[in-house]
Amino acid sequence: MKSDPFSWRWRSMSKVSTVRFFSTLIIASMTALPTYGAVFTDDFHIQETNRAFEGEEIIVDGAGLTIDGEHSFEGLTITNGGVVTHSVSNKLVLDVAGKIYVSEDSRIDVSGRGYGPIEGTSGRSGGSYGGRGGNRDGVSCEVYGSYLEPFDLGSGGAGSSGSRGGGIIKITATEVELMGEIRSNGRNGRSGEHQGGGSGGTVWIETGVMDGTGIIRANGGGVNGYGGGGGGGGRVAVYYGSGDFDMGRIECAGGAGKEENGGPGTIYYKAETEEVGHLRFDNMGRGGVPNTKLNISDEQIELKSLKL
Repeated sequence: MKSDPFSWRWRSMSKVSTVRFFSTLIIASMTALPTYGAVFTDDFHIQETNRAFEGEEIIVDGAGLTIDGEHSFEGLTITNGGVVTHSVSNKLVLDVAGKIYVSEDSRIDVSGRGYGPIEGTSGRSGGSYGGRGGNRDGVSCEVYGSYLEPFDLGSGGAGSSGSRGGGIIKITATEVELMGEIRSNGRNGRSGEHQGGGSGGTVWIETGVMDGTGIIRANGGGVNGYGGGGGGGGRVAVYYGSGDFDMGRIECAGGAGKEENGGPGTIYYKAETEEVGHLRFDNMGRGGVPNTKLNISDEQIELKSLKL
C-alpha cells in the first residue's frame, strides 16, 4: 500500500476521505466539484512518459504535484494550499478539456525552474529573457523569445553558482478560474554568493473564459546585500474569449539589483473579439534599468494598445 499511495487513495474515494474533501471544499468556495477523477493529497510526480492520468479529472488537495512535459486532462482543481509545478529545466504544458480552478490559497508555480546562467551573461549580472538583466561587474545576455507565443525558459544570473530563471507554463483550457496565483518568477540572487537575479519565465494561456481575482507573475529575481544585477522580467501572453479577469493583475517586472535593476518583460493579451492585442511593459516604478530591445521581427506589427 505505501509504495503506491495514489492507488490507495483511489480505492478510498468512495469512503470517508472523499466525503470530507468534497464537503470541505463546497463550504469553503461554493464551487461545483467533479465527482470522479484522481485526487492527490500527498506529493506526487507525473513524469513526462507517465500517461496513466490522461483524460482524468485531476484534483490537488493540499499537496505538491510535479507535472513534467505535455499532458491532457479533463479538468484541474488546485485547492487547500496545493501547488502544481514542473522539474528544473523541464516544462508544464496542459491541454484541459474543461475547467482549471486555482483556489485563493493555491498556485501553479514554476519559479526558479528554468535555466541557470547562459552564454553572454558575465560577472554578477542578472539573467535576461523578456527583459534584460541588470549589469554588475560584467554584462547580461540579450533578450530572446517571442512576446506573442512565448515558450522559453528564463535564464539565471551570473556569479558563484548562479541563480535560475523561471520555468514554462502553457495552458490550453475551456475555462480558467484563477483565484490564487500563477507564478514563473526568477530566483533571487543570494548575497553571500554575489549572484545576479534570475529572469522571469513563461506563462502562455489560451482559454475560452478567463475569470477570477488572482494574479499572474513572471517577475525577475532581486538581490540584496552584496548581490549583483536584478533579473529581467519574463514573458506572459493571454488569449481569451470572454471573462472578468483584470489584465492589470499581470506582473512581468525586472528585479531590484545592487547597482542596476532588471528591465521589464512583455505582457501581451488579446480577446477573441479583438483584431489586434495589447502589449504592456511595466517595471512597477523601478528605474535604473539596462537598455532592452523589443526583439520582434522586421515585419510591421499592429497593436490595440502599447503601454510603456
